[in-house]
Amino acid sequence: MDIVKYMSYGLLIGVPVAVTFCEKIGCPAAVSGPSMRPTLNPVISTRKSYRDDIVWVSKLHWNRNGARPGDVIAFISPINSLDRMVKRIIAVEREIVLNHKRQQVLISDGHLWVEGENSQRSSDCNSFGPVRIICKGLVIGTVTHVIWPPHRMQKIEHNLSSKQCNRRLHNEFDDKPYL
Repeated sequence: MDIVKYMSYGLLIGVPVAVTFCEKIGCPAAVSGPSMRPTLNPVISTRKSYRDDIVWVSKLHWNRNGARPGDVIAFISPINSLDRMVKRIIAVEREIVLNHKRQQVLISDGHLWVEGENSQRSSDCNSFGPVRIICKGLVIGTVTHVIWPPHRMQKIEHNLSSKQCNRRLHNEFDDKPYL
């Protein structure tokens, strides 16, 4: 009978602590699919297969630093609220970006422009438009590290590729281009 009592205490204390930790600090998440190659889920054999990377999604980093171009974020899909996505921030509010159709898009207040790194295999802002972040509603957190598999453990670089940089045109309030 004592074991049931101790297990009950463990659940009553452990579950709220774990939930609070995930909500305030961060949590692991699996990244599946090829949309973020080569940063995540790189090709590991000649059969072009890949394994899901497990990443650390930091709520703390997001709450401290907010949205910055080059950051990789996890967010709730604006198309299907049951899906979670991982993409790189290309532009933030009040910036202008060229989409894949070479059209200029002004990112309005409270929104981000995110894209996968494998543009042929990515569902991103080119498909569904800027992601709403007002009250941090759709954003789960910043992806900071690959934590599994062991041979891939690494910090995620927060840099834009030259191709991604060239598509950021300028800030709405600044006539100077980024290039």
